[in-house]
Amino acid sequence: MKKFLVVSVALAGALLAAASAHAEVRHVADTNEVAGTVDVNNSTIGASLGHWFSDDIGASVGLSNGNSFTTIEVRGTYLIDKPFDIAHSPALPYVGAGFISISGPTYSLGGASSQSKGSGLEIFGGVQWQTPWVKNLLFRAEARLSTAKVDTTVNAGAVAYRYDAGYNNVSALASAVYQF
Repeated sequence: MKKFLVVSVALAGALLAAASAHAEVRHVADTNEVAGTVDVNNSTIGASLGHWFSDDIGASVGLSNGNSFTTIEVRGTYLIDKPFDIAHSPALPYVGAGFISISGPTYSLGGASSQSKGSGLEIFGGVQWQTPWVKNLLFRAEARLSTAKVDTTVNAGAVAYRYDAGYNNVSALASAVYQF
C-alpha cells in the first residue's frame, strides 16, 4: 500500500513538473457538484454533494457503502492553481483534509454480539480532469490516507474481544463529478 502511495505521489509530481501551464480552467466559484466515487482498496462505492465557495476552496459531504463498510465523510478541498493538459483538456491538482466515520455490520447470535466502527482524520490529494466532451463533467483520481482505526468488538457475556476489521487506511479513489 505504501509503495502505491509513493508511486502515485511521484507520478503526480512528475506530471505537474512537465505540465503545460496554458490550459484554460473553468471557473467553479459558487457552483455545486454531485459525484459518484469508487474506493478501489476498500471496495466501496458512494456519492457526495459539494459546494465551491471560490475557484479554489470547496467542501463536500459523502456517503459510501460496500465490502461490509459504510463511510461518512466531511471534507475540505483546495484546488492548486497549476493547470496542465491531459489529452488537450485542462487538469488541476488538488489537496484536502476531512473527517471520516466508518461503521461495519452488527451481528447478534445467542448471547453474543459484534460491532465494527472507527473514525478519524483524512488527508488526500489528486488530479481532476475536465472532459472535452461535456463542459461540466470532471474525472478525479485521488490517493487518501486516513487515521481511522476500525475495530470490531465481540461481546459474549462479560467478555469482550477486539480485532482489526480490515479497513485499508491508504486508498485510491476514482470519481465522476458533475458541476452545476
